[in-house]
Amino acid sequence: MTKIFKWGLKTLTMAKISVIVCTKNEEKNIGKCLQCLIKQTIKPEIIIVDGHSKDKTRKIAERYADKILLDDKKGLGDARNVGWKNASAKIVAYCDTDVRPKSHWCERILKEFESDKKLVAVSGPLVPYDGEKSLKQHFKFWAGDFPLAVNPVFPNIWGANMAFKKFILRKFPFKEKFLEDYDIRNRLLEAGCKIKFSANVSAPASTRRFQTTLDFYETCWQNYIIYSVNKSLTGKSGTGYYSEE
Repeated sequence: MTKIFKWGLKTLTMAKISVIVCTKNEEKNIGKCLQCLIKQTIKPEIIIVDGHSKDKTRKIAERYADKILLDDKKGLGDARNVGWKNASAKIVAYCDTDVRPKSHWCERILKEFESDKKLVAVSGPLVPYDGEKSLKQHFKFWAGDFPLAVNPVFPNIWGANMAFKKFILRKFPFKEKFLEDYDIRNRLLEAGCKIKFSANVSAPASTRRFQTTLDFYETCWQNYIIYSVNKSLTGKSGTGYYSEE
């Protein structure tokens, strides 16, 4: 059973959107992320799902979050499920701790759903705010320019910047510990659900997992392409570059 670490008195039961941040040992990043969330033009309910951090992550989160939950130690996909199951709003969004959402991020997500009632999921480009020039250019292309070019024929979902109608997550909960965003995207499309990858909901993101442009491609090859092929052939899932320690 999920342990509730904090259930704040300021919980927004009437919030139009709940934003969930799944985190673990992110004391260096979580404060800046949450500062961006509290400055949104449409105030979200902020939910932290913490992976039993050993640093000051939860202490920092207490300054900003409406709810702080401890995950069930079953991986990222399950942590995302813990988040939406405890969300008050009908629209549930996710961002990573190293994402810095602009003040209109929540507002634009809501507008996407309002403009098309058939939409069940929305995602958008990740735009790098750090890293060396070449790395930023390649990251921007693959995380933003390319997905936009192939949308709507091949709509994409980025876990660091995605939103859903909560009812659809009841039908299609997250299942994977790694590439859970890719997996839920595939299942939604197979079921005939409508997804949109929109330039209107872009989000600044860090390139911190990659040291150089070469490292970017090596990491993507090993942890995304080979992982995906192996899973499709063997059915075995893993954690990619995420640690479960």
